Formats: sequence, structure tokens, C-alpha cells
Amino acid sequence: HRIEVRSLQSVDYVKVADVVYLTADGNYIELHTGTKTYVARIAIADMEQQLDPDHFFRVSRSAIVRISSVRSIHSMGRSHQAVLFSGEKVPVTRALDDLHERLKFAHE
Repeated sequence: HRIEVRSLQSVDYVKVADVVYLTADGNYIELHTGTKTYVARIAIADMEQQLDPDHFFRVSRSAIVRISSVRSIHSMGRSHQAVLFSGEKVPVTRALDDLHERLKFAHE
């Protein structure tokens, strides 16, 4: 229920319940909680395996969002963005129809 995030100075434990979305950069991910961003050395595919698919959805090759944090989906031609309640925008490049379905029936 927590994600271990190591840095040179400390080890932080981030509650999965606090994670709003994740973004990837190589073998690192950024965990965005709404108040703070943490960097962890783990591939996004490995992190995706650890997250509950009832609560999280992979919207692109490099991003996963908490379903309950998505306020709307904006379309601009062929590109789409998940707009979060925080106002942040995350590009959606895969499974748009699946995301719409998940948002309709989200139980968070």
C-alpha cells in the first residue's frame, strides 16, 4: 500500500492512495501526489503491475492516472488529454474508449 522512494539522503514511503498520476522517464517514474512529486527508480511497466487496475489506468506509454482524479477528457483534433481535478493535463494516446468506459463506471 506504499511505494518506496529512495534518494541519496532518505527513503520515503508514499501511500498509493495519495498518488494522482505517474509519468515515466526511462527507468524512472515521477509520482505526483498533488502536493509533491517523488522520483523512483522503477520502470513504469513494473509499477503498473503493482497498481490496482480498478483505480489506475495507463493512458499512454509514459503515464498512468488515478481514475478518480480525472475530471474530463479534452480532444484537440487527433490528440487527447485527461484533465485532472488539480488542473494538470496528461496526454492520452492509448485506449481512449476504454478510458471513457472506466470513467463512467468508476467506483472511487
